[in-house]
Amino acid sequence: MLADGVHALVYPLLPTIAADLQLSYAQAGLVRAAFNTAGAALQLPAGILADRFGEYLVLTLGNAWLAAGLVGMALTGTFLGLLVMALVGGLGGNAQHPVGTSLVSKVYDGPGRGRAIGTVNFSGDLGKVVAPPLAGLLTVGFGWRVALTVSGAVALVMVLALWFTGRRTMVYSRGRAGPASASTEWDETEPELAEQAAARRSPVPAAAPAEPAGARPTGSSLAPSRALASLVGIGVLDSSVRGATLTLLPFVLDAKGLPVEAIAGLYTVIFLGGAAGKFVCGAIIERFGTLPMIWATEALTAVGALLFLVAPVPALVPLALVFGFALNGTSSVLYAAVATLVGPERRSRVFGLYYTATIGASALAPVLYGAIGDRIGLLPAFAVAAAVTAGIFPLSLASRKHLVGSY
Repeated sequence: MLADGVHALVYPLLPTIAADLQLSYAQAGLVRAAFNTAGAALQLPAGILADRFGEYLVLTLGNAWLAAGLVGMALTGTFLGLLVMALVGGLGGNAQHPVGTSLVSKVYDGPGRGRAIGTVNFSGDLGKVVAPPLAGLLTVGFGWRVALTVSGAVALVMVLALWFTGRRTMVYSRGRAGPASASTEWDETEPELAEQAAARRSPVPAAAPAEPAGARPTGSSLAPSRALASLVGIGVLDSSVRGATLTLLPFVLDAKGLPVEAIAGLYTVIFLGGAAGKFVCGAIIERFGTLPMIWATEALTAVGALLFLVAPVPALVPLALVFGFALNGTSSVLYAAVATLVGPERRSRVFGLYYTATIGASALAPVLYGAIGDRIGLLPAFAVAAAVTAGIFPLSLASRKHLVGSY
């Protein structure tokens, strides 16, 4: 909730920030890109650090750094300063995705993994639902600088509260994922932890549960690399479309005459739909399969984005809800599919690689499409970004048998 809320609240403020600092579409996209690029640059190292020191410690420190970045952005008065602080602050965002997803996938390493990951993504989107309207109201009353300062300060307080209430989670994380020497970190006054710690010290390995006859192994190191590469490629295209449309959409809505509080409200609806999409798609992929879910959500994303260009104002709320559902629903499908193809012992690092590629694409897309908007116009650039979604279909067909077989 904290990490996703911090990232989301910047979107509806972009037109106000751009007007105050006299930024072009490309410059506004560059600010967003700096925030996201910094959050993608160290995904793999974050996964490695989590394996060494424990997921919870890395999560807490990363979120504190991310929240402090908002305050730094608010204190600058120039485009260059804003860009630098967005880059520095975004570095803390490296921890949340690979480390959090890996932690949950280790605890739920079975048939319920897709539902568990979808639930975590749903929780993150609750932060996206809450943060934009609050930031929008603060901007209307006090300006965007106050909005970012207050948001960052509240987030830092939340990080401190999470640290002091989550010590047991940190110990549990280290016991599950850390090196053998981390076994001394277990709190053996807890019955569950003591039992698992004794199992770790036992010279007799626990018997592995028998697999049904003919069952296909999941998380195997023998999973075709082509399938994993295909998932990364799909994730890159999906993330680039998400980054471009979410960055340009406030300007599209501003061109329709909507005030900042209305734009922030529509983003709340988008993220509310996104929360539902992540939860629902994560829960049903084991029934319908990976590819059908990818195809359905991506087609709905493209159509929804194009409809924003022509929809009347009264239709924007239901459109935003459907658009958000499709836009974010694909991510739960892809996260669970990656976890299925990779064994638990390598999952933090592979998720770090996956998020480096996808968040990097999401970071660069606003700059590219912002420059296109400066050249050919805002609305054509937005339409082009939506049309790129079509590239996902042939890419998914290239590894169809592997993806279908992953469930």
